Amino acid sequence: MVPTGRASAKLMPNAREFEDVLNWLHDVSRMLPIEIKSSAATHLRRIEVMRALGIYRLNLGSLYQKLMEKTKFEKLAGIVGDMKKERKHEIKRTYGVTDGRGMLFISHVGEVYPSGFLPVVAGNVRRSSLSEIYANSKVFVELKNPNNLKGKCGRCPFRFICGGSRARAYAVFGDYLAQEPCCIFMPERDLNRDDFEVLQNFLNF
Repeated sequence: MVPTGRASAKLMPNAREFEDVLNWLHDVSRMLPIEIKSSAATHLRRIEVMRALGIYRLNLGSLYQKLMEKTKFEKLAGIVGDMKKERKHEIKRTYGVTDGRGMLFISHVGEVYPSGFLPVVAGNVRRSSLSEIYANSKVFVELKNPNNLKGKCGRCPFRFICGGSRARAYAVFGDYLAQEPCCIFMPERDLNRDDFEVLQNFLNF
């Protein structure tokens, strides 16, 4: 959920609910023969890496428990069996692609945005080439470098594979470089020294 257009911020899950839903999605996806992609919730990538490396220390909340209780795993297993028979192609995960980084949106009048959820105009293809806008506009230049991010996103070791939702940051704070408002993760609190070394080895690899 991104509070833009007709969508109200009141409809947006809080950070705890986001974390629970994304962990549930991660667990269900382990049963599937295809990759699961989250739109405007790139912190699923953080959860995937932390759990794969065994460095996930956050407690799972009540919403996660409720979702797991309501998941019909037997029915899901049957669907998965059919999918395995019919599957011809696999979806490959691409880390780091988000608003303005490998992604853009062109409106019906030629205006170029970092995504369909981020209403910041970077240029217009009727006046400039798309490659020129993507390479040189202030918005895209700033968004393509995760080191420009502010708040905890700017300090987060996952900023190059996650980076948070720039559209949600803009909708809530009026700044597309602000921290992701719906991420519960705190780098200094939720990674100990050993965890950080494990993560650094993974990221450098």
